[in-house]
Amino acid sequence: MNIMKKSIFGNTGVSRLYFGWFFVLCLITFSAHSQTEPQSAQSEQVSLDLELAPLSVSIPSPSYAGLALSLVLPGGGQFYHGKPVLGGMFLAFEVSAGSFSAYWWDEYNRRKNLTGQYKDSAAVIKGSAKGDSALMYRSGNYSVWADREAFETRQAKMTAYNSLAWMVGGHVFGVMHTLGASGIVTSSTEQRSPLRAGWLAAAPGLGLGQLYNGNSGKGGMLGAVQVSLLVSAYNQHRLLNDASFRYNQMRDSTSSRYAYRAEHLSYWKGRYDNAFSTRNTYLWFALFTYIYSIFDAVVDAHLSDYPQKINIEPDLAAGPNEAALRFSFRL
Repeated sequence: MNIMKKSIFGNTGVSRLYFGWFFVLCLITFSAHSQTEPQSAQSEQVSLDLELAPLSVSIPSPSYAGLALSLVLPGGGQFYHGKPVLGGMFLAFEVSAGSFSAYWWDEYNRRKNLTGQYKDSAAVIKGSAKGDSALMYRSGNYSVWADREAFETRQAKMTAYNSLAWMVGGHVFGVMHTLGASGIVTSSTEQRSPLRAGWLAAAPGLGLGQLYNGNSGKGGMLGAVQVSLLVSAYNQHRLLNDASFRYNQMRDSTSSRYAYRAEHLSYWKGRYDNAFSTRNTYLWFALFTYIYSIFDAVVDAHLSDYPQKINIEPDLAAGPNEAALRFSFRL
């Protein structure tokens, strides 16, 4: 049997790629937010139309129509409100995350079948050994390779779960941003309580502090990032426990796996170290995002009654024959 020794691509790179996607989405989201037409102007125009041409039938609210479109189509709400670049980014993010998840789920099934083949080979050789020490050793070695392939199988499964978590997080982010762009959730100059905003933001993964301040897009983004990072960290912790068990089993002189430590011990040590480092990286990022969400909610609540604020935000400025990324300082 041809034994595969190459490990599959792990969770680290996939989650870092999605984290980068989220960063780009945030930049473009704040750009789109600065270009949103005031809700009051929209309301005045609708009331004028109704006075000039009253109708006996009910007219669906464009705001809720955009929200409904965002729920069923990635980026649909952004396309509806005239933000095609942002809508395309949301659509591309969710499609890529879903494709990654489908790919790794297919890899999980393939490796699951390969694990069964290793186990079957070990059983067949052991049954025909009849006391032959060489065959018994070979059977045990196939069992050890089955353990390794089972670990790779679980890693593929965890990667599929992580990709799915980022896809769902991106969709929630898009829907929450549409709430703000539609005017369903809006900020105002009314005084907000910084203490209440801080306590609401202390609930992890929900973005309640930002919702309290009327910034649903930022709340959706921070909540989605926190949850996705925690899911990735949890899955890495599960892989860490598995690698730790196999590593200690290889070092136990009373274990049947002890005889194969020269060839396989370094593999399990490497998998343990990688899972440990990656899990902690996700946890540190999640902690940073959590603390930032509290700080952001408190500061926004302090500034809630200021009619003019300092905004530093990117603006996608596109001409007929050019495209540029411009930063504007609005006082």
